[in-house]
Amino acid sequence: MLLTLLIVACFCGAAQAQAPAKAKPKVQYNVSDLASLGGTSSGGNSINDLSWVAGYSRRLDRNRHATLWRNSALTDLGTLGGPNSSVTWNVKNTAGILVGISQTADPQLLGESWSSAAFYSTPNNVGYINLGFVWEQNQMRGLPNFPGGNNGFATGANNLGQVVGWAENGVHDSTCCCTQVLQFRPAMWTLGPPDQIHDLPLIPGDTSGAATAINVNGKIVGI
Repeated sequence: MLLTLLIVACFCGAAQAQAPAKAKPKVQYNVSDLASLGGTSSGGNSINDLSWVAGYSRRLDRNRHATLWRNSALTDLGTLGGPNSSVTWNVKNTAGILVGISQTADPQLLGESWSSAAFYSTPNNVGYINLGFVWEQNQMRGLPNFPGGNNGFATGANNLGQVVGWAENGVHDSTCCCTQVLQFRPAMWTLGPPDQIHDLPLIPGDTSGAATAINVNGKIVGI
């Protein structure tokens, strides 16, 4: 039986070797450059089913602003008063809402670098309080944090007026790393007015966490 199987296998291999190779279908796509705010780099971090692309574009002063590309037009979403802002996660909303992070004009009270150190350009990437923002109807507004917290970050939004991300509370946590002082919790905001923040559960034993996406059924994933 073993000999028979080996012979059959050899014949099958030979037959396959003699069969003409099928040509792979060519992938059809186009690569397009997106307009910029005049600086040296831009990044598209989000695209929805309406083909709205969002992310950031660097200006001539090196600061990054949250940016929207739609219908071949570029829109500078501005900031909450500070030098930098950005859409950093994939926002799937198709109802005209974008979310992200923006510096305010207020200095960091506890010396935290927060999440902004990794998402903005030097020299103004740290030193300012950050808030999660919502942009809709051509206006940006900051989202509230948990009581006592200074910083927040918005990552995703669905079409039901729900936004997710993370935000600080007022608890000084000795297990925080590096420049982080306060706990931050995964958050969901229901958009108003007024916008309201809701605490999401953590894995038992953890003191901090983050939500990164929400779907139209209200299911949330995170870190």
